[in-house]
Amino acid sequence: VAGKWYIVALASNTDFFLREKGKMKMVMARISFLGEDELEVSYAAP
Repeated sequence: VAGKWYIVALASNTDFFLREKGKMKMVMARISFLGEDELEVSYAAP
């Protein structure tokens, strides 16, 4: 589970999405284990 993840999630039936979906970028999340009961999640959006 730990590591770099690329998040792709979008649902739409609009004409805008159909026209622009090729220009959209993905969000990147990084998951790290800090300890036995600790998890760090950070993300960056372009």
